[in-house]
Amino acid sequence: GRPIWYSSVGPGFDGGQSIDCVSPLASLSLQDPDSGAGFFAGTSSAAPHLAGFAAVLASAVQAAGLPWDSMAAAHAIRLSGRPLTGVPY
Repeated sequence: GRPIWYSSVGPGFDGGQSIDCVSPLASLSLQDPDSGAGFFAGTSSAAPHLAGFAAVLASAVQAAGLPWDSMAAAHAIRLSGRPLTGVPY
């Protein structure tokens, strides 16, 4: 429920601390055919989650026959989250 300690916190548009969107990253597991189960974290696991979410969103927008707008999509992604309690940004 909180950003991991090494997560970047800004600067934001106003020059202060800012996080637009947090995606899962600290407790993801994977199945490696060579070494079995493993874990990974950081942008290597967070970015694919947000990219996949954006792809699903784009597909739904296209299926609905609506025009795609990347700024509106970024806003929709931000609005789809929930605020983190006890976090100052």
